[in-house]
Amino acid sequence: MIQQQTFCFTHLTDPHVSSLVNVELSQLLNKRLLGYLSWRTKRRFYHLPSILNKLVDDMKTIKPDHVVISGDLTHIGLPDEFDQAANWLSTVGTPENVTVIPGNHETYVGSGWQSSFAKWQAYLASDDSSATCSPVEYPTLRIRQQIAFIGLNSAYPSAPFLATGKLGNQQLDGLQQSLEQTRQQNLFRVVIVHHPPIPGMTIWRKRLIDAKRLQQILQQSGAGLVLYGHTHKTDYRELDTASGILPLVSVSSASSSSGINIRRASYTVYRVHQLESGKWRLSKALRQYDPEQNKVVEKHHW
Repeated sequence: MIQQQTFCFTHLTDPHVSSLVNVELSQLLNKRLLGYLSWRTKRRFYHLPSILNKLVDDMKTIKPDHVVISGDLTHIGLPDEFDQAANWLSTVGTPENVTVIPGNHETYVGSGWQSSFAKWQAYLASDDSSATCSPVEYPTLRIRQQIAFIGLNSAYPSAPFLATGKLGNQQLDGLQQSLEQTRQQNLFRVVIVHHPPIPGMTIWRKRLIDAKRLQQILQQSGAGLVLYGHTHKTDYRELDTASGILPLVSVSSASSSSGINIRRASYTVYRVHQLESGKWRLSKALRQYDPEQNKVVEKHHW
């Protein structure tokens, strides 16, 4: 077997790129009011565009083959925020080279497709999608060289004070089929979900409601890597599956100004290639904003 070329991709999450400066009171007569107050008193001082810009500029020096963004580009999911995020996405890369999934902040309340995710459709949709004005169907599947990116949507309008996620049986059934299909194609499978994928990884009000079944599917079908966000902290777990150890990896918010190391703005760089034996080799480097040097540096390599 001929050794495959190395494929490089990056993962960032929870960038919260939008601003709520010009929000009108009439737009806040629902759960969004709570989110706006949180942004007004805390989040706008925590999520800094200047730090996010440094991460993106640093990432461009890496020249990844692909970029994965696992949700929460907005704060309260207003139409203008989707416009702001769409403009930001165009600075990160083309839809061909950037894969996005939704986060719970995009679905604070129920919104029409055209005023929300339609503005990012090209970054969300599967390779074989021909729809341009209808909602994306999940799971999505994007194949780049020997890598299969399988995107899940765990975002839905939850009750006030909750940030839970759920996938639903139809999407979970589709995931199982996608994992089997891409396994048969001998692809390295990357599953992307916003909420932590197995039970007990976050507090009750922020959990993935059907994490137990997702865990079962991952254990049965296996994968190469699971990427997630939501917790605003860098973390690494392993899950025993039928096809070996499965890494579960999150990274902190890409715009975080936190002084706590695991919550400081970061992104990860992955390199994958297939060995002559048919097995896969995966490496990961964490790159993090260093406030003392005012630049992004590599923190560790795995």
